[in-house]
Amino acid sequence: MRVTYFAVLAACFIAPSCHHFAPADEAEPVAVVADKISDTRAVKMFAADAVYTAHPTRALVDVLEVTPAAELGRYMVHIEMTGSPEFRDVFDLVVFEQADGTLELVSLEQVQGG
Repeated sequence: MRVTYFAVLAACFIAPSCHHFAPADEAEPVAVVADKISDTRAVKMFAADAVYTAHPTRALVDVLEVTPAAELGRYMVHIEMTGSPEFRDVFDLVVFEQADGTLELVSLEQVQGG
């Protein structure tokens, strides 16, 4: 029984980490896309944390959209929490990324719910 258990663990956790991939070509545009995804991921995490800090709730984030604004470093964030569409909490935020990379909450408005 223990041998089977360890065989399953090895197959699930050890084997996938042994894959070797060829290094990406530096001319591929994938690196630019990956950097943009990581930037918006940080903004998403920051915005969700700001909503939970300002409005503590057990509801989960259902929809989270980030749109870069015209001004460099400024992001418009739209968050909808779980629940009935008529009664769910909906928030619009503006997040600014400073020159040193830190994020600052410019505004947080509850559009629906409350």
